[in-house]
Amino acid sequence: MPTYKYSSLRADRNEIRLIHLYPGQSHHDICVNIIHVDSSQDPSYEALSYAWGDPARSEKIIVRSRSPGSVHSFATLSISHNLSIALRHLRLSKDVRTLWIDAISINQDDIEERSEEVAKMGPLYSNARRVVVWLGGSSQDKLERSSSGWRADILNWIAIRNLLNRPWFGRLWIFQEIGHATKAVVVVGKDELSWEAFRVAVFWIIYMTEGKAPLSDVFDAAYLRQIESLLQENPGRALERLLDSTKKAICYDPRDRIYAVLSLLHEQDPIR
Repeated sequence: MPTYKYSSLRADRNEIRLIHLYPGQSHHDICVNIIHVDSSQDPSYEALSYAWGDPARSEKIIVRSRSPGSVHSFATLSISHNLSIALRHLRLSKDVRTLWIDAISINQDDIEERSEEVAKMGPLYSNARRVVVWLGGSSQDKLERSSSGWRADILNWIAIRNLLNRPWFGRLWIFQEIGHATKAVVVVGKDELSWEAFRVAVFWIIYMTEGKAPLSDVFDAAYLRQIESLLQENPGRALERLLDSTKKAICYDPRDRIYAVLSLLHEQDPIR
């Protein structure tokens, strides 16, 4: 099967690439269609926010397209292992899901395109119908919903602590991705929770770790303070505060730190 070849985005049409993720079961090959749409026409899509992990593109997916003669053609596209896991969990059983995913919607081998599209990341996330925050698959840390007793309770809190320590929370780009979202959902495995409910829960945990509160022995209060700024509403932030809250966040390219921070500033925001 040939390797998928990207067609250039047309700037005069405000084009972006969206992915149609075809339905399938967990053991089926991942199959997508990559389409060009005019972003000024308010296309409906979800934007994926996830941790890239190992950037090596070690997994292959199938890209299906249709030629002018209505004949389907197929090609392969290499993606990272983490993205492959996310797509297997996020695809629906019967319906096509439309997504914007940076690693696929942007030609990663075209440096000029990457630079241009990275500068547009803010609007791409703010214009999405919702942002899907993928924290990863389910793990052995499972909540016991009908549990009782101290041991079961403490194991539940440890599971929540481990969830908050997943790699997604350490990324720099999440400040931009979730900061621009008009609506978001948090997904772990096949389970999901609204971003608003997730925020309220984490703020409560932060409150319960202060001083000698009941959860202070389970959670690292200093770490929770680092992610607290991520959970704040973003009506505009001073540059100095943004730099402080993102200084420990991880990014592979130092130039990305500039793009991410600038995208969160509003024209009326103070520099200090």
